[in-house]
Amino acid sequence: MAVGESDDEGEATEPLEAFWAAVRRVQGEGGRRGVTDADMLGGLFEVGDSALARMVAADGGDLEAARVAIADAVAAEAEGVPGSAQGMTEVARGVAEVMFEERRVRGQAQRQEDVLLGLLLAGGARVKSVLAGLGIDRARVLRELPPPPA
Repeated sequence: MAVGESDDEGEATEPLEAFWAAVRRVQGEGGRRGVTDADMLGGLFEVGDSALARMVAADGGDLEAARVAIADAVAAEAEGVPGSAQGMTEVARGVAEVMFEERRVRGQAQRQEDVLLGLLLAGGARVKSVLAGLGIDRARVLRELPPPPA
């Protein structure tokens, strides 16, 4: 799935348009390589009204330290990552698949928290380590979500 495309049920990712735009900014001009899970983490942190930044701040975390840790992960992941046929690395595609499945299971509109859940489940070790260092785990993310419809 390319950045910003429709999911397997044909529903567009408009609720996350700002997130995907932030991912493209983090990835770099011209999309010179495949989008990584670290790009997705960086986009999630940089998007306006960032759910991730909000959670880090609410838990008393240092936003600047978080920004540095995420930027370091983006730089490390970018080294040697070739562009892929669909514009995303295998790991990033896995994150997107989990993210869409999380939304489908809950029956709710896509949210930034779905991206976090995807990163926690399918992200690479570096991204999972950054999230753990920020105190972000599945239980923490789920507390931010409204309950699924009955």
